[in-house]
Amino acid sequence: MRLNLLNYIKRLIFPNRCPFCDEVISFSECLCKSCNDELDYIDKGICAACGKEKCECHSFGFYYKKAIVPLEYTRKTVKAIKRFKFNDCPNYAQNFAKIMTEYITFDGTDRKIDIVCGVPMTKRDMKKRGYNQSFLISKHIANLIGKACANDALIKIKSTKHQHTLNARLRRTNLNGAFKVNNKDKIKGKSILLVDDVITTSSTVNECAKTLILSGADKVYVTAVCKAKWLRADKESKKR
Repeated sequence: MRLNLLNYIKRLIFPNRCPFCDEVISFSECLCKSCNDELDYIDKGICAACGKEKCECHSFGFYYKKAIVPLEYTRKTVKAIKRFKFNDCPNYAQNFAKIMTEYITFDGTDRKIDIVCGVPMTKRDMKKRGYNQSFLISKHIANLIGKACANDALIKIKSTKHQHTLNARLRRTNLNGAFKVNNKDKIKGKSILLVDDVITTSSTVNECAKTLILSGADKVYVTAVCKAKWLRADKESKKR
């Protein structure tokens, strides 16, 4: 009885909110119906980076096997991610994780992975923000799919310029050597699901995947809340 009362009080103080409009929703929902109808979903089963059902990201020199992302990087998702990252809205993490997990389980990717880990921040950035948004999402995803969460597997050892301030060319080199595997035994021979909030040029997740693979991981799959269209658009332009 006391536990139920505490949960009731907690829900009154910290209601569940739609991460895309911040409106209060029931605890059984992960977003409101209005936002669900307005969001641009990526087709299930395809790689969100190259747009192919059978991922062709290796042709771009990427180290991960596939990008599993539910949403396009649009104005609505951008606003949600900014609130999540900069306005202290960590309660969004569980709702993002539920949306992402639906895609992760759609083609059985959840059965292919051994551990889940988030893209790390430097200790300085972590202290400044107070939380790592990718770590929060990864914990919920790991719980939802019944896998171990290993957010200590990968660390960021070098401060870098913020990716969103750089063009595509500079983003690809900005993170060189920025990450390190903290415990090689933990990831050796493992298939890893790497979690981030946004994928734009794929430079961050690719550098993380590269570090994991070169340190002994078997495979790396990546996931995020949303993905920009640049890679697919670039590929189509090359065809023309």
